Amino acid sequence: MKNTEESESSGSRAVVASPSQENPRHYRMKLDVGEVFAATPRI
Repeated sequence: MKNTEESESSGSRAVVASPSQENPRHYRMKLDVGEVFAATPRI
């Protein structure tokens, strides 16, 4: 039973650490898209 709880804890921590690390990447991508949209006068 302890193993299962530890496994779930580890998974939860990994899942929380994944988005946190990917946040900056997404931010950069959003910035890139914003710059491209702003540089593209098509609207």
